[in-house]
This record gives sequence, C-alpha cells and structure tokens, in this order.
Amino acid sequence: MPQFCVVFRLAIFSLLSCFVSSTSAHAQQACQEVKVSGHANLPPLSWYANDTLHGAGMMALRKILAKENIRIIPVEPGSPQRLTKALKEGRVDITLTATNEVVDLRTVNLIAPTLYTTNYLVLVRKDSDHVPQSWDDLKSLRGVVPRELDLGNSFEKFAEKNLPISRVHRAQQGLLMLKAKRVDYAIYPLIQADLLVSLYNYEGTLRKAPVEISSQDFYLGVSKHIDCRLPLDRITAELQNMHKGAEIDRLANDALYQWMGLHL
Repeated sequence: MPQFCVVFRLAIFSLLSCFVSSTSAHAQQACQEVKVSGHANLPPLSWYANDTLHGAGMMALRKILAKENIRIIPVEPGSPQRLTKALKEGRVDITLTATNEVVDLRTVNLIAPTLYTTNYLVLVRKDSDHVPQSWDDLKSLRGVVPRELDLGNSFEKFAEKNLPISRVHRAQQGLLMLKAKRVDYAIYPLIQADLLVSLYNYEGTLRKAPVEISSQDFYLGVSKHIDCRLPLDRITAELQNMHKGAEIDRLANDALYQWMGLHL
C-alpha cells in the first residue's frame, strides 16, 4: 500500500478518535441545567398554566435538583405526542410523567421508585338504576372523562371500541353533567374525585361504583438523548426518602388545592 495512503488513513482514524473522545467527554459532563416537561393536564402531578409547569412532580424535582445545584428550565409540553417527540429529539431532558408502557420506554430511562401512582374510579349518582360492576356494564351507559386524561392502555383501547364517552376541558364540568343526568357515570383520578365531591358538597348526590378502571404508575423519565450526566443514585435515594416521609403525598395534596385555585 502506498505510504501516503497509510498516513491518510491514520490521520482519518486519529481525527475520528478525537471526535469520539470529545463527544464522550461532553456527554459525561455533570448537568448544570435540565429542560423539564410533563403532562399538560394531569393534576396533581403535572399541569401547564401561565407559561410554566405546576404540580407535585415539579415541586419534588425542584427540591431534589436544588441540592445538586442543577437549574430547571420548564418546557411547554403540548400534547402527549409532542412531548414524546421532544424527548426523542433531546429538546426535553426529563419528563415528570413517564410510564412503563412501550411508547415511553423507547424514549426514556425510568428513575425508580415511582414518583406518583394514580388510581381511577367511576362515579355515579346515588339515585341511579344502573350501577356498573364491570367494564362491560359501561357499554350501555354514557360517560364523561376529563380531556387528555390517560386511563391506561388497556382501558383506552376498550373505550375506543365500546364506550360512548365525552371528553370535557374542565374537570368540574364532568361532575355537573353527571349531577344533571346528562351522563350516567364519570371517571376521575381518586384524589381528584374526593376533593371535587367534597368541595361541591356532592356527598349526598354521588357515589363510587365498584369498577376498577386502572392504576397508573408515573416516573421521572430521563431522555435517552440527554447530553449531560445526572446523579441518578442520589436522585433515587432522595425520592425514596420523600416517599418514606410521606412528603410526596403532602406535595400532591398541596398541588391539588393549587390546581383548584385554593390557597392553604
């Protein structure tokens, strides 16, 4: 082989090696700031209003990352599809509302333990002659659900094929429709339903039906395209401590009142 070819190939190899080393070193730098987003309408965990993110997830993450001197830059999420796209493209580093479903696992690495678990329930009127006992019982009834509420992959597929469900923008609107007999049932997250029923004094009007819709675990999800290094061990340890001390539950309760426009 001519000498100049050998020299040329060595030069290219050296250049590529330098590029890879430089890229690797850059990726291993400790994070000084991260772009954070989450579901736009999932109180008390995450919602977007007044040009920023709110919720228990953001409260918890701010406390954890403040100890690491990592600044948070909130990013408007838009739809769940837009958030997934932003995570894939590296425009968002951390999501507050990752799940263990395939669409998320392709995009993010989950940080254990779970950040928050939401249980969904069915509300009906106490004077109703049709109290559902199962998913199949819902087929002949009219339902209402807050818009963009993700009820889990299994139930969403079942509902798409079988259930006449209205989606409303304001959570309170669904309860008003149920009370006015415009629908036969309403599906809500448990913590949200308990607060709304209490605030609007519907305890004598509405009741919970014995139908299990789903239980959804939400995690902090780190984009697989993040370009800096997070202290994952310390984040995990801090999350565990917050759960042990019931701090996550307190944050969720505070966030729910904030979402309702109340101030404790």
